[in-house]
Amino acid sequence: MNQQAAVIDIKTKQYHVIDGTKLQCDRIDAPEGASVTFPVIGFFGDFKATGQAKATVVKHYLGEKRVVMYKTKRGHDRHRTGSRPRMTLLRIDSVNKEVIK
Repeated sequence: MNQQAAVIDIKTKQYHVIDGTKLQCDRIDAPEGASVTFPVIGFFGDFKATGQAKATVVKHYLGEKRVVMYKTKRGHDRHRTGSRPRMTLLRIDSVNKEVIK
């Protein structure tokens, strides 16, 4: 089985994927178990090809908490805030290649 390494574009971010890998990305508007398709920007070793990557949504979850602390100059006032990003776990099923002539 010949696996193609590719770069895909998901919500203006680029990810390096091959067939069968799992990928964490920002939340996607698709239910769990749904099949989604993403455009391939380029393949490694063949830059004159495009294509599509098919993936399955495994689950939606909250990522690890990012903590931010603020202090004033004299140290009298401190604020601690944080957020948990909403994430999606994808399984890349296949990467299809289309050669541009």
